[in-house]
Amino acid sequence: MGKSISHILYAAGLAESANDAHRLVSHQGAYVGGAPGRSAHDNKEMRIGEITFQSVKNWFPGDTKNFLIDGKILVLRRGKHFVRIVEMISDAEWAASGKSYPGEAGKGRLRLLRDQLIAANNGKNPRFTSGELARVGEQLARIEREGTIALEDANTSVPRQIRFPPERTRAAQLLDRYTRAEKLNPHITLSVKQKTEAIDKILGDARQVLEERKRVRDEALAKAAAAAATTAGESGS
Repeated sequence: MGKSISHILYAAGLAESANDAHRLVSHQGAYVGGAPGRSAHDNKEMRIGEITFQSVKNWFPGDTKNFLIDGKILVLRRGKHFVRIVEMISDAEWAASGKSYPGEAGKGRLRLLRDQLIAANNGKNPRFTSGELARVGEQLARIEREGTIALEDANTSVPRQIRFPPERTRAAQLLDRYTRAEKLNPHITLSVKQKTEAIDKILGDARQVLEERKRVRDEALAKAAAAAATTAGESGS
């Protein structure tokens, strides 16, 4: 229970980031199950059979425990209908689960990508810059989007939608600028060959997943076309 309520909202999927969660709390757009009219430090848990909410405030992290039901359940809401029921468990139980949540320390997207690249390089760290990681991450995200689209296209009962390519983010542009400046630093020596080999391996694995998803799509579309042809033949006869 040492996390701020903003981090808990982010981890529960009620905000896009910790900053977004902080803004949400500041504008009283988030709610927690609790006794109305009470402050965080003296809140009482909801009575059995009763569901009541109060606005989330930027209270001390330790006060969040006062909203727990049976000492472990936290009910959160964003807006009118976006509800999350969160079970609080110990750090040891969470570590044993092998899962991760948004905003978890050491489990950020770039951190995980760096670990993958180091593993692909036989455990050696070729010192990837943040800009390089961001660019590889964008390539992986693009491959992942293509794979998702391939699986969506396999469902012929759903009309295809127009999809627009995402614009390059301002953060990625700033990381590019940082990388160019960092290369001018004579104290940094980077192994281009090691980086290239590791990146190629990671992207190659991602492309294999993409090709498998496309294969699934093609098989589904072929079966749908064959079924449609059979139906048309039967109706014609």
